Amino acid sequence: MAKIAVIGLGYVGLTTAVAWAKLGHTVTGHDISVEKLLLLKSGFIPIAEPGLEESMRSAVASGLLSFERDLGSALFGADFVFVCVPTPSGLNGEINISMVLDACRLISLQADQGTTIVIKSTLPVGGLLQAKKAADNQEIRISYNPEFLRQGSSFEDFLTPTRIVIGAEETQVQESVASLYEGFPGEMILTNGAGAELIKLASNAYLATRLSFANDLALLCEKAGASFSDVSLGTGLDPRIGLGYFTPGPGWGGSCLPKDSSGLVRSAESLGVDMPVVSGAIDSNARSKEAVVQRVKAMLDGQLQGRRIAVWGVSFKPDTADLRGSPAVEIVSNLKRQGASVIAYDPGVKISDNPDIVFAESALSAVEGADALVVLTGWQEFREVSADAVNQAMTSSLVLDCRGTLDSNLWNLTVDLFQVLGEPEKPGLTTPKANFPRQKVVLGQQ
Repeated sequence: MAKIAVIGLGYVGLTTAVAWAKLGHTVTGHDISVEKLLLLKSGFIPIAEPGLEESMRSAVASGLLSFERDLGSALFGADFVFVCVPTPSGLNGEINISMVLDACRLISLQADQGTTIVIKSTLPVGGLLQAKKAADNQEIRISYNPEFLRQGSSFEDFLTPTRIVIGAEETQVQESVASLYEGFPGEMILTNGAGAELIKLASNAYLATRLSFANDLALLCEKAGASFSDVSLGTGLDPRIGLGYFTPGPGWGGSCLPKDSSGLVRSAESLGVDMPVVSGAIDSNARSKEAVVQRVKAMLDGQLQGRRIAVWGVSFKPDTADLRGSPAVEIVSNLKRQGASVIAYDPGVKISDNPDIVFAESALSAVEGADALVVLTGWQEFREVSADAVNQAMTSSLVLDCRGTLDSNLWNLTVDLFQVLGEPEKPGLTTPKANFPRQKVVLGQQ
């Protein structure tokens, strides 16, 4: 078993640290946030990840996992050092790896000779070479092992990956990192730094492109009078295409898809290559978020000023508290800029640094006195709220379900006045047109 240090204890770092400890390695975690370290040492985690907190407590109790504020203490005796620090997008969409470079520089000065640095933070093309230059230590080996973790299932994803990618310029370094993953499921891909960097960026840019295509196709279906459900099913059943990531919504977000899509475009530009397909997907995503605002405005007779709008869901996806890159946040801010009063409820998020987001205590309290309700994140909890209770609490019966979360059949049958956008018109109902139709949802299914 190896001795492992993990630098940076966010979603990726904390999952990495706990997973390696669960597998029997001795792990020390380090983070610059004193508050985060105190929370972790007290047995709690600052993120919402099923099973992670319990596994962390078990690993700490076994003595295999500990946390250190001092970097040198965390690095002492480490065979591998996993770098999991943030790499945010810059103003022009480039990936900012300054924290990665600083971490590699400090590690090279304090780690034992022969230590292998394993970067899991997202890198642009050429990022690993920059990190090697920053480390500037021939006795410290360095590699790139990109993460493909999904928030809400990151712990399971780490332990049962579909593929493991290891990038390094030296075969010996590739094989050394690969030895850690012996016995893991999934394909092992050993490549150079640029190969690993492009695998990570291309994977998320492709998923983003599929989602943008789904949004554009849904709009076309509406204009043509076709059912998106039928078109997406008939298209996706082709095994070359598939049904995954083929659902329209208010735009895609999160910490990876926006950053990696822009990062791929910027990396390509630096090498004199255009990426018009990915650039188009990014532009389409911006239009999708704006379309939600315009749809709400149309629902309210073209007037947002002074209107009260309830929003269900602000996290970028259900079962997570992460607001990074969330389409809902941008949509709420846009509604506010146009004079609307917005009150939000999210089962996983109770507080935000964004002053535009004001939280209610429950889904029902959010809709009290609201002129319209907009569902922006598909939490299962929303399916269980009474349509009658919502109707009685609101001043009107306008609902825009951007995620296909609600059972529109149930809501329309229960409350005759409810206008759930995105569904085919029903006899006796006046259903405003939506820019993308939502597929029918059977109660209890997503």
